[in-house]
Amino acid sequence: AHQQFLKEGCDLHLLTKTATPSGPGVFVHPALEAGTPAWLEQWQSADVFVFPSRLETFGIVLLEALAFGVPVVSSRAGAAEDILDHGANGLLLNHLSASSVAEGIQKVFADSQGTAARVKAGRLRVERDFALAANTGRLAGLLHQCC
Repeated sequence: AHQQFLKEGCDLHLLTKTATPSGPGVFVHPALEAGTPAWLEQWQSADVFVFPSRLETFGIVLLEALAFGVPVVSSRAGAAEDILDHGANGLLLNHLSASSVAEGIQKVFADSQGTAARVKAGRLRVERDFALAANTGRLAGLLHQCC
């Protein structure tokens, strides 16, 4: 998608453990560890997070993107549809191709109001359903009820 449709206007940053060549406008960040300053810097500087997975069971990285307030474009693989609340918290691609990924990214930038609403909804979803404090309180309540 980057090489065919977006290379003139976007840089691509890949965070991967897979050996991947860099090139013009393509920056590879091999094996960044979660929680490190370099990892945090990537989230803070991201304009959009693209998750073109064909197989993903849960997608913790989607929750990370939502928690950092980064707009998401994702395939519908695994739990992505649930995490992204059927599109309310991010753009879900109906099919996965270079052109659909590029269209999703372009929509993030073209629809600033819609993107802002999805980002806000995503952040609230993470705080409500996935934050440690919220879940600890729910667990404590359940334990108190049954014990």
